[in-house]
Amino acid sequence: MTAALTKYHDAEHVDRWFEQSFEMTLNDWVTMGIKKSVKRAVHEVSLVCRHGDVQQVIDGFKAEKRKSNAGQKSKFSEASALMLVFVCLRARKKMSLMAAVEMLMHMGWKQRRRLGITEVVENRQELMYDRVWAALARLRDLVDDEPGDRHEGMTFEFYNEWVAQRDPVEMAARTRRRGELMTAILHGSVLLLPKEIRDRPDGTHAIDATILELVGMHKAFENMRPGDKMPTNHGGGLYVRHGDHDGSKKGPGKRKYGQEIEYCIWTRNNPAADKDFPLLFTAIGDHKPGKLIGHGRKLLESLIARDIKIKTLVADRAYTPNAKVEDLQLPFAQHGVSLVMDYGIDQKGKQAFWASPDGKHDLVMCDGSWYLAAMPKTLQLAEKTYADAQKAATDNIENEDAREAHIAAAHDVLVQQRARRSRFRLEPRGRHRADGSRQYFYPTLRLEDSVDIDPNSGAIVDITVPSKTVLIPGVLGSGTRNEENTKHLKYGQEFEYKSEKWRGMYGLRNTVESGNASVKNPEHLALGIAMKRLVRGPWFAALCAAMAAACENIHRIVDWYQERLNLAHRNRKNRSHPAVYEQRDPAKYWADRKVTTAPPDIPAAA
Repeated sequence: MTAALTKYHDAEHVDRWFEQSFEMTLNDWVTMGIKKSVKRAVHEVSLVCRHGDVQQVIDGFKAEKRKSNAGQKSKFSEASALMLVFVCLRARKKMSLMAAVEMLMHMGWKQRRRLGITEVVENRQELMYDRVWAALARLRDLVDDEPGDRHEGMTFEFYNEWVAQRDPVEMAARTRRRGELMTAILHGSVLLLPKEIRDRPDGTHAIDATILELVGMHKAFENMRPGDKMPTNHGGGLYVRHGDHDGSKKGPGKRKYGQEIEYCIWTRNNPAADKDFPLLFTAIGDHKPGKLIGHGRKLLESLIARDIKIKTLVADRAYTPNAKVEDLQLPFAQHGVSLVMDYGIDQKGKQAFWASPDGKHDLVMCDGSWYLAAMPKTLQLAEKTYADAQKAATDNIENEDAREAHIAAAHDVLVQQRARRSRFRLEPRGRHRADGSRQYFYPTLRLEDSVDIDPNSGAIVDITVPSKTVLIPGVLGSGTRNEENTKHLKYGQEFEYKSEKWRGMYGLRNTVESGNASVKNPEHLALGIAMKRLVRGPWFAALCAAMAAACENIHRIVDWYQERLNLAHRNRKNRSHPAVYEQRDPAKYWADRKVTTAPPDIPAAA
């Protein structure tokens, strides 16, 4: 008998799981959100920061720079200031320092203590503002790798003097600290999930970068004159949508000024799988637009360090295949991670070759897969030929109907070529080894595929399979590893390009695109609105990105629990009302109507 899907058993455990995650019942959580949203936000943020050891992480940063324990202790800690902004984002959808301090003045002492706040001058809001700002300034000095005067715009000449004075070692340490703090915040939200649910993902992740605009703008540095003004938000970069997103280069496209944030997110285990776990953000990083080198590797190291499984990575062309092999593809291969990627027009077709020294094996990589080199050349170039034909038709045929007919005819040929080409494909066996090598199964050829005609001589050529399996090395040919002899790692991927399996897996990349859109939604967390992040500097935008991702994780965890209850009467119109969860029998829910009317002493509307 086929076992029932997980979702049909999860409803029995939701109450227990919810209490493990939030230390309160689901009914209490819903009720608290209606009447006391700040109280609930304080509760959630304190749990996230406790799980992520945010206080300990910041204390570790301070210990790196502290020369002695002498001196007066601050009355407002850096962690408390960060948590206060976090609560403001969660409860008020704002990342404003003023809004956070106003909220602090109206909190009770239970909420303040949960944030580590031990002293408040109740009648002096301006003093508390100064204390919170001073705490954030101390945090800035720990994590801001683009320091400089941000009170008013510096001239470009003065800015360059600031840059020349920076200590490269200290700046690298600040970059590392910021990454560790962002990870601590995000991981704390992941740890809200009970371990039995965190163990459900099989390790399929999608990654993508998104731009966070900053208030301000400047020209490309090569066009700046000494007297030109720099923005007070200096430290960001120019972003353009196409290519590698580096807007400082010449080329078409509207420029934006900001910092790129890269998110890694859980996807479903496969395209047909049920959503057996919340699809949470699992890793985060930040960089100037276009300065992506090494960040894919950092995300991998972050996941490994936190014992989060990663088996398959789905990414756009900015990561794969355009990253340097040693920065992304090689370390992922060494860890046994399978890649799913797309290619540009100039990257399709033949990508790598390998012939064994003994002459026994002769293979060619086309569009990410290994094939027999004896496979007809038209099949080797099938994707490239179609892409070129499509581009030529778009550029040269003005009549729309004729253009579409030409492209459709070329696509029909391509579909037939793909079907035949797959019969020559070697199937991956197991995972990559530590040196990048991998074993493959040879295909079993049909009778009609075992012969071909030599295009030069016209002679009939036999196509044979030399063995059952073959081990393809991590370095093709002799010599040290370089870009040329590791092209098979750069372009290779797990599934045959454009196959049904590939389309399904690559489609999972929409999960991270959806996540980006959610945190930047003006009606949700509004991370994409620069005017809601007025604390200056890319460092603050990066921390806001981590807090927004953590807020989104909380939302997704709660939403998943509510979905698992499988309540027939739950929908988007009533899911925020506690009665939905107090009465879980649909028949009783619809039959129970508690009607109230206005008291007679309340005047009618004019």
